[in-house]
Amino acid sequence: PFARALLAAPCMLVVPNQSGSIYSRVWCAYEAFLAYSDAKVIKTATAPVKRLTHHLGFMSLTIAAAVVVSWFAFCRINTAEFKRVQGVMYLLGTAPLLVASCIPLFPMALALLYANAAGAACMTAWFGNLFLLSHDDFVRRVVHVHGFVLGLTYCAATLVAEADRLWQIQAEQEARQLLKGYTGSLRDAQSTEPDDKDRIMHELSASGLEEEV
Repeated sequence: PFARALLAAPCMLVVPNQSGSIYSRVWCAYEAFLAYSDAKVIKTATAPVKRLTHHLGFMSLTIAAAVVVSWFAFCRINTAEFKRVQGVMYLLGTAPLLVASCIPLFPMALALLYANAAGAACMTAWFGNLFLLSHDDFVRRVVHVHGFVLGLTYCAATLVAEADRLWQIQAEQEARQLLKGYTGSLRDAQSTEPDDKDRIMHELSASGLEEEV
């Protein structure tokens, strides 16, 4: 019955579980082979990322708080230090993000992303203050607007990087689940009914497709 249903379906959905690899079960492996042989699209279901909204919400609050605190703090900055601080702001808003993007699965990546969130928030507040102070200089106002927009962009990029980090962590966990108990050999696969495995193995041996499965 499954083979007939599969022929009429445009794709096959594989639903893993946490107790072991579904491909350690002979029927699951055989059904996947039938779908592959018939050139069906095989999709693997994934669970929602745990506490994704919680993580992104807390990081968004961190960014908002850092913008507010920095905005009031920068109102007291000596204007003679503008040029030097401007370069530091670009560095604070980008460097931790670049490093975290290279090591997304390491625990340190989360700390780097929070550092970048604070840095990008400071950058946004800094250039926003400068824009308000540069009343008559059109060129400077354009530069400051550019820095302000970049700061907001880096804030958003940090949130996206955090979501991507969580997705990658979950993907690694699900990949390990798919491999749990899987040996790569159909003969090692299990079946609740031994007769079912015998019939499948006999059919594949007779067709010469055992190695392909």
